[in-house]
Amino acid sequence: MYMSRRQSSSGERLLATSPPSDLGVTQAACCYNETKTMSADKAARLHAKMEEQMLTGYEPLIAVMQNDAKDRHVVAAALKAGAQVIATANLKDFTPLPDGIEAQSPDEFLCNLFDLDPPGFVEILREQGADLQRPPVTFEELLERLSRAVPDLVATVREHLEALGSPQE
Repeated sequence: MYMSRRQSSSGERLLATSPPSDLGVTQAACCYNETKTMSADKAARLHAKMEEQMLTGYEPLIAVMQNDAKDRHVVAAALKAGAQVIATANLKDFTPLPDGIEAQSPDEFLCNLFDLDPPGFVEILREQGADLQRPPVTFEELLERLSRAVPDLVATVREHLEALGSPQE
């Protein structure tokens, strides 16, 4: 299992996703806060998928976690879920961690997912770009936007596409 912490306008959500080979769920986790650009139907399906992934029963573990106090609930939930990775931009507050769990930046996490199935990952990115309609976004524009937050991932995707001789548009 993988654990991801996301912040939304309604508060924090803890998401436990299935193994990384299930890129559909991972895709949903990665774009959860992007519902403003989706159709109402797609947003409802995405929300339903995320609700299936909600985790409970981790609260008793919070007190024994040793990382930063304000983030102990995240580590407790990851431990309860059997997560191997916590994806966070706040790495400094996620040490020490229980054995078997590591914290990764979003960039590192997504690069690791990419490595599992490069063609599948590129297809997901192309689909996400195609879903953005207001305004329409080309694949290259999507990569450019992503490069601000996950530059290593974008560089890896571009290297992959260049090696294949694939156009980026």
